Amino acid sequence: MSGWFAKKNAVLLEDAITYFTDRIRQNKKDTYAYACRGTARKMKDAYDAALKDYNEAIRLEPDSAAWFVHRGTVWEAKKDYDQALKDYDEAIRLDHRSVYAFNNRGNVRVARKEYGKALKDYDEAVRLDPKYAYGYSNRAWLRATCSDAKYRDGRKAVESARTACDLTGWKDANTIDTLAAAYAESGQFDEAVKWQMKSLELLGPAGKTATAYRQRLKIYQDHKPYREG
Repeated sequence: MSGWFAKKNAVLLEDAITYFTDRIRQNKKDTYAYACRGTARKMKDAYDAALKDYNEAIRLEPDSAAWFVHRGTVWEAKKDYDQALKDYDEAIRLDHRSVYAFNNRGNVRVARKEYGKALKDYDEAVRLDPKYAYGYSNRAWLRATCSDAKYRDGRKAVESARTACDLTGWKDANTIDTLAAAYAESGQFDEAVKWQMKSLELLGPAGKTATAYRQRLKIYQDHKPYREG
């Protein structure tokens, strides 16, 4: 169930915009309320409205790295990678230990085909937080699926993906999907099929993501690695 914790009460996603709007009405300087309303609007794909909320949060607290990270995710969702990169750069300037800023900047750099820089960002994310599963998973995905052979490394991909799976208790469909891709890149197609089937089991049958997982399963069954882009 999606929502936020506000003091002692959980706020459901369907109630969040109304709730945080009421808070803003009572206090025009409630930065947290602007940011949370921005997140709720982003989750409803209302990206321009979300940007307005994060702009206001940043105006009120221009030294908060977190608000730049959050606004960067909206720019990413809009596929405006130049603006997203600027926000993540600023977040890192404000807080050079921002794990999420490094990880997200890595994602943007992958989208911009700056693969070497992306790997450095993922490396920094997991250096800052060795228990950050998605930094390991993103690094493994790039090592396993990159269209540029220079950056692929099946052994390193498997190692990084297994760490991500350990950190998520082997119960996260996304990290196990990454492990399957890593095994495929290393030529271990039986393992790739095994773990892709496990990821589908965890994910369930519905949605675009499940369709993509099934497509990758077929690729691995044909003894081929998956390539991104």
